[in-house]
Amino acid sequence: MAAVYAEVLRESEVPLDTNFYALGGDSLLAAQLVTALREQVPAAEEVFFDELLRELLGGASVRELSAFLQQGQEVSEEAGSGEELVLAGAADELGNPVHVLIGDGLGGHAERLAEGLGTRDPVVVVPAVRVAEGQTLDDVAQEIVARVRSLSPGPFHPVGAHSGGVLALAVAQQLTELGAPVCGLTVLSSYPLPATVRDDVLEEALLCLDRGQDPAALGYPEVPALGAALAVLAPAGDVPPGALAALADRSEPELRAAGEPAAVLGALPRRDRIAKLAGALGLGADELSERLVRGRAFAACVAAHDPGVYTGEARLLVHEDESPVWPAMAADMTALWESVCVGGLVRQTVPGDHFTCRELITSAVIDLPDEENA
Repeated sequence: MAAVYAEVLRESEVPLDTNFYALGGDSLLAAQLVTALREQVPAAEEVFFDELLRELLGGASVRELSAFLQQGQEVSEEAGSGEELVLAGAADELGNPVHVLIGDGLGGHAERLAEGLGTRDPVVVVPAVRVAEGQTLDDVAQEIVARVRSLSPGPFHPVGAHSGGVLALAVAQQLTELGAPVCGLTVLSSYPLPATVRDDVLEEALLCLDRGQDPAALGYPEVPALGAALAVLAPAGDVPPGALAALADRSEPELRAAGEPAAVLGALPRRDRIAKLAGALGLGADELSERLVRGRAFAACVAAHDPGVYTGEARLLVHEDESPVWPAMAADMTALWESVCVGGLVRQTVPGDHFTCRELITSAVIDLPDEENA
């Protein structure tokens, strides 16, 4: 790195701790140095141009910029799925779309879809990610982008469902920014809850729905009552602990119908609730607890993310039937994705509601149209 500094600044050598401006740097040289660093220093290759430029315009010395890059590598290693990504399916079909399936949101359906897509195209399944403390969704996407680019030159087709659709979007945006070919983006019933849920009982009830269980059968509020509660709680952007149970004191019958069962469950030790819920889902209590922690961190990361805009082509697969938990979700998600996908959005209706459409979707629907596969 010091050698690159010296080359751009036309010095025989540069001290490691001297401020960039004290070395004779300016804004033009900073831009030239960023370009040279990304070309010649492996650790800088996957860092966005603007991020490096910001550090240099702040006067970063060689040692300071090196520490910045090292910190980024450590965060990347701490985060992610903790598993190596594999190029599967028709991995030798160079030039065919590489379908990148985001496991968060698709859950166990990712492997089923990968099997179908892999009959003629390469496929990468990204397991559920671990979000490190202080990490943003862009950080998570950057780590995925680096790993998929190490497996294939593309072209890439990111695919995501539910909150995972927002991560698929971030992956597509970053691939595009890095100049990697993206042949499409597909999101399935993707509408992230516009709030961070820190209420344990509400989180558990939503997990029931996500896993195809009736919350009321396990003592949680009925689905219409949950929908009424979300309509009141979500606009604040944060659902704190005890918020669902507090609705038991409201005058509206539909809110009391959500709050009263939540208050009863909230009085029980959480380990007891987790054990009962785990049994209904066919999981171990420890495994379920880990999934809840990981899921909450990922959902909070998505809720805090600004999706910006996407200039490539995208498809939105919208569920046909609405769930009482969010009756206007199809219209809301369409409006969201139309505002983001300025490069063109194709909307397609698929069978099922927000929760069941994942088990009904087929690889043939997820696949790109034939002309994009040609």
